[in-house]
Amino acid sequence: MEGKFCKTVTSVSENEATFTPSENSSPLHCIDIPGTERLRVKFFQYLPFTTSIVYFLDSMDGSSNQQIIASNAEYLYDILTHEKVVKRRIPILICCNKSDIAFVTSTSHFQKKLEVELEKKRQSKQSSQILDKTSRMNEEDDENRKSVPLLLEDSTPFSFEEYAKQNDMQIQFISCSILKNQNVDTILQQLQH
Repeated sequence: MEGKFCKTVTSVSENEATFTPSENSSPLHCIDIPGTERLRVKFFQYLPFTTSIVYFLDSMDGSSNQQIIASNAEYLYDILTHEKVVKRRIPILICCNKSDIAFVTSTSHFQKKLEVELEKKRQSKQSSQILDKTSRMNEEDDENRKSVPLLLEDSTPFSFEEYAKQNDMQIQFISCSILKNQNVDTILQQLQH
């Protein structure tokens, strides 16, 4: 089926494969974690050997479905605050797929909606951490801690650009259409990082 598209269905488990994108490139080992909330936790099992993250959004979901925006923001929050992602500066490419369809949410609008939701999540977490702060005041940092705060300097609202800059990470948004082969090269470059 190489080079051809076929009808797909939502996966019920992670998919794993090794492929060579072109004659001059090294083989890539990719793991596709379905977006269903039940399976999202599987992502964190693969972090010890993850070198790049490509996160797909359906551009058709960004215009009116606030629940999907909030769910994606929740998952991105968990990824962005995971200690291994931050410490290892794992690059993240967020792909707004199906951007070739008329009247879908633009990539920049989808990004802004996610930033608003991530700011809400950050404020909520900071409030709960203040209540919890006195109990941890004298404890040493735990090396096995799995998350780090989603903080920005000067109390500025969350933005992917500022967060990436502050943590010396690469976070990029692109519009794409896998079906129409739009920006697939950018995705492959990210995977070869």
